[in-house]
Amino acid sequence: MHKYFKSDEFTCKCCGGGEVDPLLVSILDVVRARRGCALIITSGFRCNQHNIDVGGVTNSYHTNGQAADIVPSDGDIYSLAGELRSVAPANTCGVIIYSADGFVHFDIRSYEYSEIR
Repeated sequence: MHKYFKSDEFTCKCCGGGEVDPLLVSILDVVRARRGCALIITSGFRCNQHNIDVGGVTNSYHTNGQAADIVPSDGDIYSLAGELRSVAPANTCGVIIYSADGFVHFDIRSYEYSEIR
């Protein structure tokens, strides 16, 4: 798929289906190269049922293959969030830090950086 990621890292955890937007993976590839540590995709594409099962929001970007939840192998979610914001095209992505859960949600749409504790 790309340099650092395989397509199956982004498929739905319950059914194995779905495709991910190439722009999402391209941005994650650049961020991975810059950071020099693995980025673990804990949730990529979600079918509608899986999205419901995990408590995802209606019309989640995960269900369109335009979002990923990411855990950096070095554990620095704040640095990861900053790097995602610096690499992604301006006003085209969303970054949410889930500090209590230790991951960053990244999607390719337009809204501001935020943090959920």
